[in-house]
Amino acid sequence: MKNLYETMLRLILLSALFFLCPSMVKAAGSATIGFSGDSTVYVGNNITITMYISDVNGANGGIASVGGNLSFDSSCLEYVSGVGVNYPYGFQMNPAADYKLAGLDTSLSNGITGYTNVFTFTFHAKRLCSTTITLKNAKISDTVDKATAHISAKAVQVVNPPSSNNNLSNLTISSGSLPFDKNNTSYQVNVDSDVNQVTVNAQAEDGGARVTGIGSKLLDYGNNTISITVTAPSGAKKTYTIHVNRKDNRSSNNKLASLTVNGGSLEPSFSASKEEYSLAVPYSVSSLDVNAKAEDSKAKVSITGQNDLVAEETRDVKIQVTAENGSVKTYTIHVSRGKDPNKVLSTNNYLASLTVSVGILSPQFEKEKENYIIYLPYEIDSIQIDAVVEDTKYGILKKEGPEKLSVGNNQYLLKVTAEDESIRTYKVMVVRAASIEDMNHSSNTYLKELTVKNGKLKEVFDKKLFLYHYKNTNNKKIKIRAVAEDSNSSVSVLEVDGIYVITVKSESGDKAVYVLQPEKRNNMILIWIGIVFGSSIIFFVIGYFIGKKHKEFTKDLESVNKTSKLDCKKKGNTKKERIR
Repeated sequence: MKNLYETMLRLILLSALFFLCPSMVKAAGSATIGFSGDSTVYVGNNITITMYISDVNGANGGIASVGGNLSFDSSCLEYVSGVGVNYPYGFQMNPAADYKLAGLDTSLSNGITGYTNVFTFTFHAKRLCSTTITLKNAKISDTVDKATAHISAKAVQVVNPPSSNNNLSNLTISSGSLPFDKNNTSYQVNVDSDVNQVTVNAQAEDGGARVTGIGSKLLDYGNNTISITVTAPSGAKKTYTIHVNRKDNRSSNNKLASLTVNGGSLEPSFSASKEEYSLAVPYSVSSLDVNAKAEDSKAKVSITGQNDLVAEETRDVKIQVTAENGSVKTYTIHVSRGKDPNKVLSTNNYLASLTVSVGILSPQFEKEKENYIIYLPYEIDSIQIDAVVEDTKYGILKKEGPEKLSVGNNQYLLKVTAEDESIRTYKVMVVRAASIEDMNHSSNTYLKELTVKNGKLKEVFDKKLFLYHYKNTNNKKIKIRAVAEDSNSSVSVLEVDGIYVITVKSESGDKAVYVLQPEKRNNMILIWIGIVFGSSIIFFVIGYFIGKKHKEFTKDLESVNKTSKLDCKKKGNTKKERIR
């Protein structure tokens, strides 16, 4: 802390001696105070000048302070601002006190020992003039003693900005008509077909401007664009454009008069307006002899691809017709070369890959395995099955299967046909689970009551017995009362010529059929009832045929009863088993 106070005191005393009693301070080292920056500035623009210290000699600890009065012609330049640029030099400027400035190394440990920028000043150019920027009453010191200051002033000249005139005073072309106007920058000139070159001349209004793009210009047929650029002394540019249209008398006929192939017939027949043809050749033909003649003798014809025929592939033979004016028309023959008769046909009907968009394929795909299965939850109702044939050149893949998945089994077939037409079929079974709601529905298809009015049942009602006989007791039409065991099941009754078919449909959609037959009947009626209890669905088919006589009618009824009772015993497939 004591050293800090001593340093500050020393600095204050040094500054006082420096500014108040310069004659009492002994001069030690020396340095140059100079100014750098542009030497010219346009009227109305700003210019930046930097003050620096250089050529430091014999200064103890370097130059620690600098001061004086910034001098310039204030009628020529206007002081705008100033800032110190080398910390820790402190900077002060007082424009009101004859632009007095002072800079001080407040740390007394960073004295300037080499070329260093210390202050930057900004001036505004007020008028055309010349002035010198310098430092009067300059005083500098090192960390101990006064030093001698050498001044290097900066001369600045304020000038007018360069001309921005980028106009042409004239513009001519050797052929065609060009009504020049310096404010018009675009022109259209037409020349005859035999004019293949023009000369463009131009002159700028401002003698200091530069003109480019003039001279001799070669012309193509049709539109040609010539650009002439004028660059003013200020750098401002303007471009004049001449569009020269050279008349084109050349023929544009690029059509063929004839096109034939030796040993082959084009399909369709040649027409100058048709550009696409097909041609099939046998394997023995490996190249074509194509004859093509242009309608216009000045047109040129070129043929490519006639020697590149490959067995079992289609190659394009191109006939290009270039008119005199350069326009092109291309005729194409799609040539198919036949198979090698001695070639052994590929028998490869394998898949190279088999993937599915959802679920897991089981087992994992192997080309020799043809049967797969996928289990999906009820929420997924579609699947994308993708496959790639192993023989990508000859193998043909055909896919079959539903677009939307049904609950239960959904089969997809992927048939691969080899070149020898042998077929391999891959099968993918997609099993979609039932919804939770469906799994919770009852599958009870039994009746709990079956009675007849105006008649009498021969058999005692048993819910597992599905065929009954009735006797009409008063010659009135009987009425059937059938009540389902499950209140959620529905019951429907259908009467056909005295035979009653009672259908019970459960909540889950399963069905069972009960039949009531008159006790005695001469008509021939064939009733076939198939009741299959399994999984979760009961399928039934009822057929009937009415005739006059059927000797085995009674035997058929007994057979149906026995079958029905047997199926009832098998109806141990509970809802849990169906869910599995």
